[in-house]
Amino acid sequence: KSAQQKYDETIGDSDPNDQNNIAYATHISGIDYLAYKKQEDIEEIKAKYSDFLDLFSKSTLIGLYSLNENFLSKICELSSQTFAKKIKLSHFSQRDYLLSSFNYLELVIDIPIEPFEKYISKLKDIQSIRNKIIHEGSEIKDSSILKTIEKYSPNFLYDQEKEFLRIVSSNFNKDFFELLKNLYQELLWQLEERQKYKTIK
Repeated sequence: KSAQQKYDETIGDSDPNDQNNIAYATHISGIDYLAYKKQEDIEEIKAKYSDFLDLFSKSTLIGLYSLNENFLSKICELSSQTFAKKIKLSHFSQRDYLLSSFNYLELVIDIPIEPFEKYISKLKDIQSIRNKIIHEGSEIKDSSILKTIEKYSPNFLYDQEKEFLRIVSSNFNKDFFELLKNLYQELLWQLEERQKYKTIK
């Protein structure tokens, strides 16, 4: 308010459309400094928010993926008990837990894998990104991973100079959560069909 008052006093009776008068009054009143300071503060807030969003999103991604691993393993374990199967998930290769779990469900529990292929494909993408975040501190040099990141480009910012990946949108984890929700709804329904709807009955 005081800057605006000083501006009005400086302009006075002179032509309010004269660019020289405007520039002088803006400078003398301090409005130009206030405008610059406001923009500087906005940029600082954006930078802090961006850092927080990146850290929070990566933590959420890692947490969701761990829950997915544990829950998928638990489903296989409970399925082996429910259907009295001697073959356990541990008998399958554990190098790729995702495919091992779905191979177990298909080959041992008789749950068809076809309905889950679209989920598996996306989970493999997320797995590769998650591995780079955990094991390499978000540094990415592998061109194949960069191609995967391009699929989800609005959600990521890749700094080529630092070879560093940042998550810049919460939509990636929202979509990941939706993917998991749909996957497990489908999987639990398939298991229910396999039991001839015993749980529902």
